[in-house]
Amino acid sequence: MVCLVVKMAHECFTSLMFDPNAAAEAALMEAVDAVTVAGLVTQLNTLVAEVWKANRGRYEPDELGDDPQTLGGTCAKNIANRVERLVRANSEFEVEPWDIPGLTVARPNGALRLDYSGRHFHIMKSPMVHGRRPRWDAFPQWSTSSEVREEAARANTMALSGCRTAATGQDPLLLLPFANEQLHVSHYVFVWAAEIDSSATSAWLGIPALGEQPFAAVHPIWADPEGGAPTGTRRSSPTGPSFDERAGELPALTLKPRPGREGQA
Repeated sequence: MVCLVVKMAHECFTSLMFDPNAAAEAALMEAVDAVTVAGLVTQLNTLVAEVWKANRGRYEPDELGDDPQTLGGTCAKNIANRVERLVRANSEFEVEPWDIPGLTVARPNGALRLDYSGRHFHIMKSPMVHGRRPRWDAFPQWSTSSEVREEAARANTMALSGCRTAATGQDPLLLLPFANEQLHVSHYVFVWAAEIDSSATSAWLGIPALGEQPFAAVHPIWADPEGGAPTGTRRSSPTGPSFDERAGELPALTLKPRPGREGQA
């Protein structure tokens, strides 16, 4: 009888605890569904593939002195400018503006940010040396990236009870006392990838966070075939396993508690 009471008390206590790893993955899947059903994944897939194909076609390392950095930078600028025009429908050069009710665009400190369904979405390219499959454990830290993305990572870390991402191979995080306020992870990053020898692109949606690794969770959202034609998920509602729902694609990321010093995120 005593053992049963202890077991029930433990189960009750555990149910009141907060698992930031599970919370991050749940928030991410809700965001994936939101942008997929709205058609934003398909629109971004089409645009990224178009921009990559055009810039790859005019890439001239010998004649013009291009390198992977100039190629990636040009793509990023093109995508940002065109996304802004497509969302705001204020350019004669965009014949088919994006018709996604509730989607808005902002340029904080010049960086592109899409706002939709109470969430903020940033867009970035994976380092060229990673090819079409980013090496998340070797991804650049947010402190070396843009200030906007670093602040986004900081906001998410605080939303996850101040927990930071752990290094690969670290033990899973123990449960933490659940915060009184309702959890709301508000910032996400579309990470797209490509390699110079192919016109195909791929992309993931991730939750940026502070810590040893840049993302608390990531999930694939498209992968073009080698021909380069966009193949972003096109579903009107969740109907079953598709590319962005396959198991085993999430990296083994765990979160660890923030440093004990008060106020340090």
